[in-house]
Amino acid sequence: MSANLEAIPTEVVEIIVCHLDVEDIGSLRLACRTLRSKASHGHFKTFFISKKVDLREPNVQHFAAVTRHGGLGCLIETLTITGVVYNTKALEALLETRKERITEHNGPIFKVKERQLTPDEIMKVQEDLELLRQWRAAQARERESDRDARLLGDVLNNICHNDTRPKLQSMSLDVVVYRDTTTRLEPADGGDYKQIWDTASRTYTATMVALASSSLLIQHLNAIPSNDVSAPAPIAGLGAALGGLKTLSLSLSNRIIEASDTDALVTDDPHDVRDGWCAPRETMTLDALVSLATDPSNYTGVAQLLAQAPQLLELDLHWYQLLCHSLSTVNLHFEQMLENIAAAAPLPSLRKCTLRGLEATEPSLLAFLHNSPQLAELELRRTVLVRGTWRPVFDYVSNESCIEALTFDDLFEQKLLYFDEEGTPKFPSMGNSWGINTLTRVGKQAVKQSIGYHFSTGRPLGSPQAYRWRSQIQRDYGPPTRW
Repeated sequence: MSANLEAIPTEVVEIIVCHLDVEDIGSLRLACRTLRSKASHGHFKTFFISKKVDLREPNVQHFAAVTRHGGLGCLIETLTITGVVYNTKALEALLETRKERITEHNGPIFKVKERQLTPDEIMKVQEDLELLRQWRAAQARERESDRDARLLGDVLNNICHNDTRPKLQSMSLDVVVYRDTTTRLEPADGGDYKQIWDTASRTYTATMVALASSSLLIQHLNAIPSNDVSAPAPIAGLGAALGGLKTLSLSLSNRIIEASDTDALVTDDPHDVRDGWCAPRETMTLDALVSLATDPSNYTGVAQLLAQAPQLLELDLHWYQLLCHSLSTVNLHFEQMLENIAAAAPLPSLRKCTLRGLEATEPSLLAFLHNSPQLAELELRRTVLVRGTWRPVFDYVSNESCIEALTFDDLFEQKLLYFDEEGTPKFPSMGNSWGINTLTRVGKQAVKQSIGYHFSTGRPLGSPQAYRWRSQIQRDYGPPTRW
């Protein structure tokens, strides 16, 4: 029987493999060396093109094993590195109250019900909580020793040295949250944004260090929200890996500044424990807070990153605001990020750009556009000019730029802009409210038309449309809802 199996032509084995799932293919390859070789072509290799790896030692070790000695893991083209958060707040709250809170939403109105846990459910909560704490402790030890970054560097080195084309098509960074031992949650559903931000920053830093140590080239990079990307420490050798980068997507925020012990407890988690009746105890003086917020290094990291990617063709920057109760947004200087990019990171090859949630000044936005002479597609969403007006920017786009397609949505110049175009605003307002809040033009002739705009003369009326608009902006661009 074995001889007959070995005699099957490779083409026939490939047909059989195409009708099996990956586990069954693995079993077939274990039958004998001949079948292992014949079943390792074509369809089976496609299972190694894309890979998602949790940034935990056991997961990265397993991935390293399949990339050693030119293994099939070196066929990878798309790699996702996922940071893991173990958030125990929900389980701790269940264990303390012995009750489950169920929230029912109906638009802006919600109702909270409580259900008593059974003894078996309480025991399960205790077991899950202990396991999550063990996982979190093991993760902390890996981070303290930089074990995760070194292992990931080994993986990228394996790919780089064993692949005839030492590069990745795409690398993405992500975060997943565990609030129990089985369910993987997206960051938006994971509560405690500070834990998520911390893990995102750690994932970014560890991945960039590993990438720099390997000299592995990447063409597309998609990074997760992080308050350290705005001001990361320089990473030696990273420029070699990013020299051929074609597309970059970054979601980031400003640094977390906690003015009081109350701020330290506010994490946007529904299970946060804090006493609303106690006045917050200031832990930093106002001068110290201002000094921290105005530190020039707060917003230099993105410019440093872009300066190492001279061949960049597409850029997507998404800004999420974090506030400090004791400081106004003026003190936080969000506009400095784009100013640094305009001053230090010209993008001569850039063809497509999306800016979301950014604050800017008229001079810095114009300088950024002038530094991107090949720009053909421009998308600005929820962009706020804190100094100057949109008029010179719109005139440049219409008269001087090479832009062939544009989308302007929710632009602000002290107030929300209404474009002089026929259409319905996003929500009703008192007074003279007409025109549209989103302008889309495609084609050179359409873009060359003058862009007119005005402001509403009255305040927004209370309406479902206005509520949904404000809620969506806060979800997409911050600050967290409990600030």
